[in-house]
Amino acid sequence: MATIKKTILDTSSCKCSKGQILLELSVPLDKSNLQLFANTRFLENKTYTNLGLFYIESIDLTAIGPYGSNRLNIKCKTANCSNNIIELEEILKRV
Repeated sequence: MATIKKTILDTSSCKCSKGQILLELSVPLDKSNLQLFANTRFLENKTYTNLGLFYIESIDLTAIGPYGSNRLNIKCKTANCSNNIIELEEILKRV
C-alpha cells in the first residue's frame, strides 16, 4: 500500500482559479498502475502512455507523471475538483 504526500502548488501568478497539486507516492509509477483505473471514471490517454508518461484524466482533472518517478502532477480543469482528487488518491494508495 502506497503512502501519498500532497503539496498544493501556488497558482497566484496564474489568472485562473483552477488548482494544481503535486502528489508524491512512496513507490514509483509503473505502466501496470494504469490497470487500477480500468473501471473508474479516469481514462488513460494511450499517446502519453506510448511516450513513457503516466497520464489519466477525468472530466474534472488531469494527472501526469513519468514512469519510474514517484511524482504525479494534478491539474484541475474545473474550479472544484476535490472529490476527484480524493478518489484518485484512494486508487493510488492501492499501488
